[in-house]
Amino acid sequence: MTIGRRATRKRWLALPIGTMLHLVVDGAWTDARVFGWPLGGWSFEGAELPAVARGWWNVPLELAGIALLVWCWRFGGLACAARRRDVAATGRLFAGGAGEVSRPAVRPR
Repeated sequence: MTIGRRATRKRWLALPIGTMLHLVVDGAWTDARVFGWPLGGWSFEGAELPAVARGWWNVPLELAGIALLVWCWRFGGLACAARRRDVAATGRLFAGGAGEVSRPAVRPR
């Protein structure tokens, strides 16, 4: 599917990484019936979803996620349409090498 299409491969790499991070953070791996759903059948057989089991602890976790998204939007300069196109084309939110974070250039108003 992406053989010979390095740019496409780089663009789609975030999907499996994000999926695995979601499974780890959500704790879905703690119960085989939940982790393997729907491969083992459609029923959870009384297994409680980890997000539901946490109850009200989900609220601060979701707020932290929203705060991280806002930070990425602001720090990455995504309010600018040209910057969003650049991120979509290159797959890089922040310019720089490994361990290096630099702000995108901001045009004077």
